[in-house]
Amino acid sequence: MTQLDELEKLHDLKEKGILSEEEFDNQKKALLEQNVAGNEQKMVSMTDAYVSYWKKSFVWSGRATRAEYWWPVLVNFLINLVSMIVTVFVPFFGILFGLFGIATIFPGFAVLARRMHDVNKSAWFGVMPILLLFGLTVSAIIGNTGVQSEFDGFKAIVLIIGYLIAFVMGVIVFIYTLLPGTKSKNKYGDAR
Repeated sequence: MTQLDELEKLHDLKEKGILSEEEFDNQKKALLEQNVAGNEQKMVSMTDAYVSYWKKSFVWSGRATRAEYWWPVLVNFLINLVSMIVTVFVPFFGILFGLFGIATIFPGFAVLARRMHDVNKSAWFGVMPILLLFGLTVSAIIGNTGVQSEFDGFKAIVLIIGYLIAFVMGVIVFIYTLLPGTKSKNKYGDAR
């Protein structure tokens, strides 16, 4: 039963004379306070967010709060920063940290998809700039055969425009990751 249904039921009871005006006001106030208390979001800790990041490595459905998205981003950034420093002194560790980087690809895409769902956007909206960058880079590498043609200038212009579009899309996605999620249920699930 929704809050509106409960309020209508209280109103009907008051209209029928079952509830006095004072009882109606008290129950209405209690109902509204209960609903406000139930909608408060609990802040996700760094540990909980990072554990969830790995547990939901291949879960593209549902929603992720800002904390569930940004805590893993921060932790992975710090791990990569430490890995660069350690690798300078012990080059062998570069292989291990490289494997760690590869292992974070799918969980990173999944949490980004869930974060986009939280702001009521499709997962494709968040992943598209990354896929566009990947496609443009592969195209540039494959297209660089060393043979000059009259279309090289055109290819360069297309690549530059493509990279600019990917950059603008990436900035938009970044901004959406900073925004609060929808406060109510959306097509991707309940509010968290």
